[in-house]
Amino acid sequence: MSQKTWSLLLLLLLGMSLGIMGCARGEQPSWEEEGGELIISAIFASSPPLDYVYYFAIDTDENVLTGPSSNPDEWANYFIFRMEKGNFYQREPEGLDQFFTGGTVTDNAVQITVPLEELGEPEIVDIMVVVTDSAGNTVDNLSRYFSMRPGLQRFYSYSRTDASGGEVDLLRVEVEVKS
Repeated sequence: MSQKTWSLLLLLLLGMSLGIMGCARGEQPSWEEEGGELIISAIFASSPPLDYVYYFAIDTDENVLTGPSSNPDEWANYFIFRMEKGNFYQREPEGLDQFFTGGTVTDNAVQITVPLEELGEPEIVDIMVVVTDSAGNTVDNLSRYFSMRPGLQRFYSYSRTDASGGEVDLLRVEVEVKS
C-alpha cells in the first residue's frame, strides 16, 4: 500500500473511533432542557441583617435595553422576589404578592431558586438586586442591572466595583442555571 492509502486508512479509523467513543469531554448538557431552574445568589461582605428588605427583579422581555432600575417603586412589569423579615415573597408582572418557598439565607448570601418555566422560559433575563431599609430607602444595590442568557450560559457572576462598605455590603450576584 502507498503512503497516501495508509494515511487515508488511518484517518478513517481515527474518525470511526471518535464516533464510537464520543467526545472526550463526555456527554454535554442540552441547553434547551425544560424543567431548569435559575438560582440567583446575592453575596454580601458579612451576614445579611434580617431587618432589611432584599429585592431581586427579573425582566424577561428579552430586550437588554429595558432592564430594571435600582428603584423598586418602578418595577411594575417584572418578576419580583423579596425577602423581608426572614420570609420570601414573589410577584409576577402586574400580579399580587404571594409567599415564595424557593428562598434561603446563608452566612453571607440571600438566594432564590426559580423554575425557568415560571418565568416563561426566556432567552434573556435582566437582573437587578436592591437592598432597602424597612422604610423603603435604598441601602445598597447593583450599579446597574445585568443580562444573562439562561439557554447559553450555565453560570454568570456580576461583581460590584463600587462596594459601599456599609452594614449591608453587596459584593456580587451569582446566577446558575440547573437542569
